[in-house]
Amino acid sequence: MWLWLRGRIQTNDNLEIHGIPCNDACNLCDQEDESPLHLILKCSYARTVWQQVANWSDTPALATHAQETESIMEWSNEH
Repeated sequence: MWLWLRGRIQTNDNLEIHGIPCNDACNLCDQEDESPLHLILKCSYARTVWQQVANWSDTPALATHAQETESIMEWSNEH
């Protein structure tokens, strides 16, 4: 999470910014362009992982909506 919140995840869009050619599509779902937000929360694969973690830990669904994403980012900026 720390890398994501700091914009340091080496996703396809970040690699291209640094001049490293790569495919734009997400390597996990191949449905949308890969970005940090997509990779952590929006990707269908990531959503499945978060749901499995929520089920395993017997907690409500974890960070699956954009509103929660903004809350995570706001909290990170405050701490």
